[in-house]
Amino acid sequence: MDLSSLVGSVRRAPSYRDLLRQMRRQASIEEPLRLPRSARGLLAAALATDLERPILLVASRPDRLLTLQEELGSWAPGLRTLTYASPNPLFYEKEPWGPRTIHQRIEVLCDLALDHRSSSSGRVILAAAKGLITRTLSPAQFQAHTRVLRRGETIRYDGLLAELLDKNQLYVNLSEIDDAQFKVSKEDKALNKVFYGEA
Repeated sequence: MDLSSLVGSVRRAPSYRDLLRQMRRQASIEEPLRLPRSARGLLAAALATDLERPILLVASRPDRLLTLQEELGSWAPGLRTLTYASPNPLFYEKEPWGPRTIHQRIEVLCDLALDHRSSSSGRVILAAAKGLITRTLSPAQFQAHTRVLRRGETIRYDGLLAELLDKNQLYVNLSEIDDAQFKVSKEDKALNKVFYGEA
């Protein structure tokens, strides 16, 4: 359902124009907006489009993110929406994060790390409070583990693969590959042993 025609009526409201002016000046907003839940996606879509910069929309629970994403698609169908996923394990559990969670968090970090000001791209980043308080990486760690490939650069694939494995540290050490807690398949064990020359 396309509700984008209703965004114009929000833009004409004096209170919205005042809020937009404050945000453009990067002035602090003194009082909470106290918006009903149904209006939050509409306001985020309008602000992201008008400010042409990322807007972070925080939900109280991870299960609200899908609803917000659908609402944003109705208010602004062309607006880019990213999700900063919440990992399933609690902060004190040593369980691995799922690949989808890792991918979504890295996608948001990369999007924010790149300079989009020249393309003037407004977008909304959706996050649950739990996802925001769960540590990922400091900016220094992110930069230290980033490898930039330039057009025309000659690289050795085996060297690049080894470098990427060392940087991301999401792999299981070969000495711990038989540990049952990591649930490494027989095929992956065989591949690792061949790769590291222990087959």
